[in-house]
Amino acid sequence: MQSVMINKEYKKMKYKEKRKLFIYLALPVITIFLFFFSLALLKWVAVFIAAIACFI
Repeated sequence: MQSVMINKEYKKMKYKEKRKLFIYLALPVITIFLFFFSLALLKWVAVFIAAIACFI
């Protein structure tokens, strides 16, 4: 019953409000993705620096 109410409210919302809601929901996901991406990038940078240090 509650999901039907939520659905009706969602349909009543304006496009801009829907977009705002979507951004609020997507923000944590994007933040986590960027966090893991930067961690992976840092790992590769560390490996790259270590490889250069070995060659010198």
